[in-house]
Amino acid sequence: MGAILQIWLLLLGSFSVFVIFSVFCLVVGVVLLRRTYFSVYPGGATTYAMIGPAKRDFVVDDRQPLTLEGGRLVIRLANGKRKTVGSRAMSRSADWKALVAAMNR
Repeated sequence: MGAILQIWLLLLGSFSVFVIFSVFCLVVGVVLLRRTYFSVYPGGATTYAMIGPAKRDFVVDDRQPLTLEGGRLVIRLANGKRKTVGSRAMSRSADWKALVAAMNR
C-alpha cells in the first residue's frame, strides 16, 4: 500500500526517497510470494528457506509418516514431535488438491 501511495505522490510531482524503498519492497514481496515453500516427493519432503539456498529434508517412512491434519502437512519425527512441512496457504490450490488426492489413495 505504501508503494502505491508513494507512486501516486510521484505522479502528482512530489518526489520522496521513500518511493525507491517502497517499490523495492513491493518487488521483493512479489518475488517471495512466487517462491517454492515446500515440495513433497515419494520418500520425503523438503522445506526451503524464505531467503537463500537453505533447505531441510525430511525422510518419510513407517517411523516418520507424512499426514494431513486440517490444512497442514505434518511429519512425525523420530522423537515423537510433529513438524509442519507446509500448509494449504503456502501452496497453489490446484497443487494442494492434487496432494490431498494422492495422499487419500
